[in-house]
Amino acid sequence: MNKKILSTAIATALGLSLTSTASMALVDLNSTTSTPAVFASELDIDTNGNLLTTTAAENLNAKVELGFGFSSSNSDIFVRFDLDNGATWATQLTTENLEVNASASISLSASGSATSNYVIFNVTGTSNTGLGQDTVITLDLHDSDAGGGPDQSGVTVINKSPVNLTYGLYTTPTDAINKTNALGATKTGRLLEFASMFTLSGTTTTAVAEVTDDFKLFSSTTASTSATNRELAKIGTLTYGTSGTVLNADVVTATASEVLDSTATLVITGDFAPAEDIFLGNDDCSLGTSADTADTIDRTAGTATWDVGTNVGTSSTYSVCYEADTANPMSTNTYTAAFETFSDIEVGAIRRNGVELQAPFITLATGYVPRFYLTNTSAQAVDFSVEVQTDGASGQACVLKAPFSDCANNTTTTWAGGTGCAIPADSSLLIKGDDLLASAKRCTVVFRAAADDQDVHGLYQQRYQVTGDFDSYLMISIGSDSGH
Repeated sequence: MNKKILSTAIATALGLSLTSTASMALVDLNSTTSTPAVFASELDIDTNGNLLTTTAAENLNAKVELGFGFSSSNSDIFVRFDLDNGATWATQLTTENLEVNASASISLSASGSATSNYVIFNVTGTSNTGLGQDTVITLDLHDSDAGGGPDQSGVTVINKSPVNLTYGLYTTPTDAINKTNALGATKTGRLLEFASMFTLSGTTTTAVAEVTDDFKLFSSTTASTSATNRELAKIGTLTYGTSGTVLNADVVTATASEVLDSTATLVITGDFAPAEDIFLGNDDCSLGTSADTADTIDRTAGTATWDVGTNVGTSSTYSVCYEADTANPMSTNTYTAAFETFSDIEVGAIRRNGVELQAPFITLATGYVPRFYLTNTSAQAVDFSVEVQTDGASGQACVLKAPFSDCANNTTTTWAGGTGCAIPADSSLLIKGDDLLASAKRCTVVFRAAADDQDVHGLYQQRYQVTGDFDSYLMISIGSDSGH
């Protein structure tokens, strides 16, 4: 399967929803809900901040009602538009850049040059009915009505902060220049702003590494399919891709290839040392054989990388699916993602369940009788597994007897103390050293129980037969998520 991700085809195959924003149109200064032109924040404006229309789109136009009525042939009408935040007109404006929704004569009175941030037009009504206060005027930065096609007018920006447009109406040139004695209130609206073309977000769906399997498998309650497929789990979700309609410098809809290069990557960071694979899949990770796997996993650096290049489609949501190698224990870990300007977005987690009870030193030497008391105060039986570690200087290996040698896979074998590897509900379990170990000169014994560390406790006791003396201590208890 092609490992370029987030194409519409993959999203459709996985049954994922696609999102986009509404298309943009001209800005209405009389409306509080008007949508500005939104440009991709990934655009490089350091050397050329021109946002220059090349098609007859309305994305950088603005309309407003005149706001005051005039009789026919009244020439004392001066319309002024101002840009803020250091923005200027991209080219010299002409009379064709102002439209009046009535019979009128238009002349350019002041400024409108490529280096200025304001323009003043003089409007004269030519009909017998004059110009009503609700007459709509439009600052048309693409001049869609011009006979020769659109003028390439626009706005030049110096940074990626929003740019507002302010309209004012005046009756003398001096007032228009000085912005004094405006007729009615001036009107200001957002003309343009910048937003990322892409999105990256995530949620954590914590998967649990099972203590009784030495944390090499996931708990059956969090495995992605069933207990027979416990090496695979959904650890979180990731949503990423293009975030909706944004514009390029030509004031038309931008595409991912315009702002991404062939080296663009999606990277998830975390502990991948015990991972067989990681992929972006459907909700329950059941498409493990056909979903999108990472192109590279660097287990030393702790990164999984998808080489997405410019092939990034509409934003979609994926499950972050982790496949354990079943040979190495999984550690408690949080996973974060990075793409373009987004980083450290949490997209998954693995934690350990249960509790470890450690008896640091035991022996089966002649005359010593060791015992282990495991107590379970919960209302249900608790499964456990056992691991022994040999003191290398003792000269004798520590070896477990059945069923303890295979607790993770054995729940039925009857032994002297009971059945299987479980502590009964609300009860204690005595395990004698001779029943647990085939040989042991000097050993450490670790019980791993699938329960809360507040419910399971352990006591180690050793009796010296010659004197009848007892030596006992509470086992070291290490709770879940401790990293051990």
